[in-house]
Amino acid sequence: MSKLMVRASWMALSIALAGAVSAHAEAADSSSAAGSPSADSSGASSGATTVSGVTVLGAQETVRTAPTAPPLNTPYSVTTITHADIQNISSAPTVSLQTMLVNQPSVFAYNTGPLGTGGTIFYRAFNSGEFAQTFDGVALNDIFNGGVTGQASTYDSVVLIPYNIDSVQLYHGINNPAVNSYNSLGGTINYLARLPSATPGGEIGGGYGSFDSSDFHFALNTGDIDGIRQTLTFDHGESAGWTPNTPTRNTNVYYAGSYDGANGDHLNVILAWDRSDAHTPFDMPAQLLQANGGFYQWPSSVAYEKDKDTRFLGIVYFSAPWGSRVVVDNKVFGGFYDYTRTSYANPAYDESASQPYELWSQSTGYNYWQYYPSGPTYNPKAVFGSVHDGTDYHYYSYNTWGIGEQPTVTITEPHNKIVIGGNVTFSGLTSAEFWYGAYDMPHVIGYNDAWDEFDERTLGSVFIQDEIKLLDDTLTITPGVKWLYARTQDTDSIGFYYPYTGTVGDTETAWSPTIGVNYQPTQNFSVSFAWGQSVRFPDISAYYGDVPGNTAATGAPAFTPPTITIKPEHVNDFEFGAKYQQGGFAAELNLYRVDIKQLFVDAYDDTSGETVVSNGGSARYQGVEFRVTEDWKTDHWGDFRGFANFSYSDAKYTSSFCADTVGVSLSQAGGYCDPYNVLAGEPIPDVPKYLVSAGVTWDYKGWTAQLTGRYIGQQYVIDYDDGAPDRNRPTIPGYVVADLHLAKTFDLKNMPVAKWIKVSLDIDNLFNKYYIQFADTSYYENYNFQQTFFEYPGAPRSFFGKIDVGF
Repeated sequence: MSKLMVRASWMALSIALAGAVSAHAEAADSSSAAGSPSADSSGASSGATTVSGVTVLGAQETVRTAPTAPPLNTPYSVTTITHADIQNISSAPTVSLQTMLVNQPSVFAYNTGPLGTGGTIFYRAFNSGEFAQTFDGVALNDIFNGGVTGQASTYDSVVLIPYNIDSVQLYHGINNPAVNSYNSLGGTINYLARLPSATPGGEIGGGYGSFDSSDFHFALNTGDIDGIRQTLTFDHGESAGWTPNTPTRNTNVYYAGSYDGANGDHLNVILAWDRSDAHTPFDMPAQLLQANGGFYQWPSSVAYEKDKDTRFLGIVYFSAPWGSRVVVDNKVFGGFYDYTRTSYANPAYDESASQPYELWSQSTGYNYWQYYPSGPTYNPKAVFGSVHDGTDYHYYSYNTWGIGEQPTVTITEPHNKIVIGGNVTFSGLTSAEFWYGAYDMPHVIGYNDAWDEFDERTLGSVFIQDEIKLLDDTLTITPGVKWLYARTQDTDSIGFYYPYTGTVGDTETAWSPTIGVNYQPTQNFSVSFAWGQSVRFPDISAYYGDVPGNTAATGAPAFTPPTITIKPEHVNDFEFGAKYQQGGFAAELNLYRVDIKQLFVDAYDDTSGETVVSNGGSARYQGVEFRVTEDWKTDHWGDFRGFANFSYSDAKYTSSFCADTVGVSLSQAGGYCDPYNVLAGEPIPDVPKYLVSAGVTWDYKGWTAQLTGRYIGQQYVIDYDDGAPDRNRPTIPGYVVADLHLAKTFDLKNMPVAKWIKVSLDIDNLFNKYYIQFADTSYYENYNFQQTFFEYPGAPRSFFGKIDVGF
C-alpha cells in the first residue's frame, strides 16, 4: 500500500472516530461548557517566525498562532489574543467565545445566561450582524440574519467554545479584502483553530463552581505519525445559571488533523460539533427585579422558554507551492445549524390589570386566521375550550445549512505580494412556528403554523490586493478591491401570519475598494492610514416582511408582495494609526470614522399587513482606540505581562427619518412617527461610549496569577416599541468588573503516565458588583400603558475550581 493511501486511511479512521464520539454524545443527550486549552496544544517556540500577522511554529510543523503584537509595517489596525492568553481565560460558565474578547479595544460583549446563552456582542458599536467573525478565515456569521449568536431569536446559539481556539486576530475596521468577509463594516474577528502538536500526549480534567456549575473535558494528541498529526477534544458542562429557572448544558466535540508534505504541501481537516440545551432568561421588569433581590425570573409555572441547539462545522484546507513565488490554497467548508425552542406562557398570568407586564410568547384571545380564505384550519377553542388555552405553547424551529469554497493564490515578488481570491457560499433556511395548547404538539402546515418559510441565499466574492514595498521597505501600500454578490429568495406558506402564500427575492452586487498605507521611518515606530468602502446586505426579514399579512376586502383581488427595492447599506471608513514597539513594550493608537448611508428602515402598511424595508437615513460611528502591552522578565521574580486599553465611541444618527424600527432587528412591534421617530444627532442605543480595561499576569515556577478589570461606560436605552433611542434619554449606569485567575502547575517528572497536574481557581466579578448589562423601555408591554424598563442583570461573583492532568 502506498504511503499516500496509508496517510489517507489513517486520517479517515480518525475522522470516523471523531464522528462516533459526536454521535454518542448526541445520543446521550448531554451538553458542555467552555474550558481553557490544554498546555500542550500549541505554544511558543524558539523557531517561531511571524508571517502576515500569524506566527508559524518550527520549520516543518505548520501550527499557526497569533503573535503578541502585529508587525509594525501592518497598514491596518490589528490586535491579538495569544495562545497564552487563551490558557488563562476563566473556565467559569460566565465565559463564552464572545465574552473572552472583552479585554480587547472596542469590544463589548455579554451573556444573559450561562455557557453562552443569550450571547450578545458589539465591535466598535456595530452589532453582530454588522461585522464578521471567521474561523480560520471561514465566515461564522449566519448567512441569512448576520449574527453569529442570537440571530433570529436563537437565544441559545453556540458555535465554538474557547477550548477549540488557539488564538484570535481582531482586524479593526473594513481592513483589506484578504481578511475581511461579508458585512464587515465594524471589522473582522478571526479565531485561529486549535491544531495538533507533533508531540503525543493530552490532558483530562474537570471543575466545579458557583451556580452548581461543572465541567469535564479531555484532549488527545497523536503526535506525528507518518507525517500526520491529530487532536481530538471533548468538553461537557452544566450550570443552573445565576438567575432562577435558567439551567444550561453544553457538549462540544472537536477534531483537527494536519499533514505537511516534504514539497511544502499542507492539509488541515477541522470538524466541530456542539449541542446545547438551555432555558432562556427573560429580560424582566425592573420593578420585579428590585422587589426580588435583583435576579428574578418568572416561575416555570408562569412562563419559560426551552431551547435546543445543534451545530456542525467542517473545514478542509489545502495549500501547495507552485514554484518558489506562488502559493495556491483552497478551503472547502460546510455545516448545519438546527435550533428549536418551545415556549410557554400561562394564560392566567397574561397581561392584565392585576399582572400588568406582557409575557414573552403570550397567548392570543382571537383566532383571526379562521377567517382567512384558505386556512389555517386549527380551532383552539374547539380543541382546548378557549383560544387562550389553545395558544399558550409555541414551538419555533430555525434550521440552516451551507457549503462553500474559498480559493486563494498568493504571488510573492521582490517588492510585491499579490493576493487573488474569492468565495462562493450556497445555503438554505427553513423556519417555522406552531401554536397549540400542549407541549407535545403537531407541526402541520396549513393547520397550526404561524408561519413556515423556506429561504435560499447565494453569496459570492472575488478580490485582488497588492502589498507594495517602497523606499527600502519603509513604505508599504496595500490597495485592494472586492466584488460582492448576493442572490436571495424567500417563500412563505399560509399561516397565522400569512393569509396568502408568497415568494420574493432579488439579486444585489457591490464593489468594495480599500487602500492601506504604512510608513515606518524607524525600527520602532510607524504610522498608517487606511480607507475603504463596503456594504451590508439586508437580512432575510427584509424579504419575508413583504409577504402580505392581511386579507383583501371581499371581492377585491388578493394582496401580492411588492417589488423589492432595498439596496445594501453603504459604508465609508477612514482610519489613522500609529504604532511603537521596543523590546517587550508595544503601544498602538487608532482613530476612525465610519459613515453609513442607505440605513435599513422598515414601515408597516396597515392595509396589506406588509412590512416594507427600504433605505433611509444615515449614521456615523467614530472613535479612538489606544492599547499598551508590556512583557518583561526578571531574574528572580518571574515573568510579567500587562495590558491597558482605552476606547471611545461616538455613534450617532446623522439625519432624521421615520421608521417603525431601525437597524438589524426589523421585527419589533409597530412604532410611531411624529413626524420622525429618529432624529439627527441622537445616539445609537445599547452601546457604551467608553470602554477601559487593564490587567497583569505573573508567571513564576509553575505559578500563574492574573488580575484583570474593565470599565463599561453608560449606555443609552433603546425604546423597544419603535427601535429608536428612548426620547427621555435614560441610561444604564457605567460599572467596573474585576476578575482573578490563580493557577499552579506541578511537574511530575518521575510518574510513568502523568506529566503534570494543574490546579486553578477563577473568581469572576471579584468585588460582587451588581450591574445591568442591557435594558430597553416599552409602553406597549404594560397593560396600563406606563413606561416600563426591562433589564438583564450581569452575573454576581462566582468561583470555579478546576484540576487538569497532562499525560
